[in-house]
Amino acid sequence: MLVIWLQWWGRASPDPCDGSWLGITCDASGYVVYIIANNSGLTGHLPRETRNLSMLAAIYLNNNSLSGDVPPLGPNLMEISLSYNRFMSISPEFFKDMEIVFSLSAVNANIIGPIPEFMGDHFKYLGTLKLQGNSLFGHIPTSFASTRIRSVQLQDQRGLDKLSGPIFMLNATNIVYLDLHGNQFTGPIPNLASNIEMEYIDLSKNALTGDVPQSLMQLHHLRVLNL
Repeated sequence: MLVIWLQWWGRASPDPCDGSWLGITCDASGYVVYIIANNSGLTGHLPRETRNLSMLAAIYLNNNSLSGDVPPLGPNLMEISLSYNRFMSISPEFFKDMEIVFSLSAVNANIIGPIPEFMGDHFKYLGTLKLQGNSLFGHIPTSFASTRIRSVQLQDQRGLDKLSGPIFMLNATNIVYLDLHGNQFTGPIPNLASNIEMEYIDLSKNALTGDVPQSLMQLHHLRVLNL
């Protein structure tokens, strides 16, 4: 694993915990726990050996030129931020053993494809999902409606095919921030339950039909509404 990372990171030292590896933080036992290398000019594929960093808790690689599939990244990750890169897709194995992630951000990362059906079931603790500005298409998995997720940002998908289907996430009781504008969602806006705590809703630039339900206008916490 170290050989792969040495080649990718461009370091002469074989020890990522000796202080010379920019953006690498280790714990007292010599395990890598944080990788924070935003705006670092990193190129190529993210090494698949990253999943062997068993104590890695957070990885931030925003604003680089990483490409290829997003591989599995480790079983103890809680925060993942890979925005503004040139990825192609998320590997099906990406979600394996990563059940405690609470923040996933890959904004304008060039990710193409559907959101996996099992994603909501697998990431039980996911609180923030930011995947706007990619080329995602298909339906949002219904499993998201029963998760702890608080903020969902899936707006402005690119390409001819975008995210589509009915807007069911308005009745997800934990969500407070929902931005789905610039997609291909269809159908009516559903009636909302009285316990919804939404503060921000943007459904503009879709293909929704029907009247705006009165229940939407009666949300006590709502601050921003764009239709």
